[in-house]
Amino acid sequence: MAYRGKWFDNLNKEHGIIWGIIFLITIPVAPLVLLLEGALEQGVDSFLGGLTWQSAVYVIWESVICFSAIIFLSYLFKTKLNKPNKFAQGVSKNAYTVYIIQEPLIYIFTIIFLNVMIHSMLKFLIVSPIVVIVTFVISHFIIRKIPKAKRVLG
Repeated sequence: MAYRGKWFDNLNKEHGIIWGIIFLITIPVAPLVLLLEGALEQGVDSFLGGLTWQSAVYVIWESVICFSAIIFLSYLFKTKLNKPNKFAQGVSKNAYTVYIIQEPLIYIFTIIFLNVMIHSMLKFLIVSPIVVIVTFVISHFIIRKIPKAKRVLG
């Protein structure tokens, strides 16, 4: 529907601004509701499902933030960040190779951090950028230097 209706082609500045404001305003809503409802002391179970108003607030918040982020970021990338540069071209050339090699590297770094005693979300925030950087470095400086690899990997 989006393709046939040319939704992304028709994104204009007004749409970008409106959905950007909605996105930025919506970001703190769920954390504020969690804090005000005592989630730190009582836990977040009432937000995770069931027929509770907290669960309804979370579902609505998640939908609004995802929808507004998609529209806002589509506009932003279409108008402001859609310019070729050396870095973007290098990343683009390595994207398929990274797609192929990422899975084993995710497992390797997950195992390395398995016994680190920190919250799993914090582990995710630490491990994710490391894996992304390492996969692109391995792709660019090692795998794509193998003779004829560029023919196969693009």
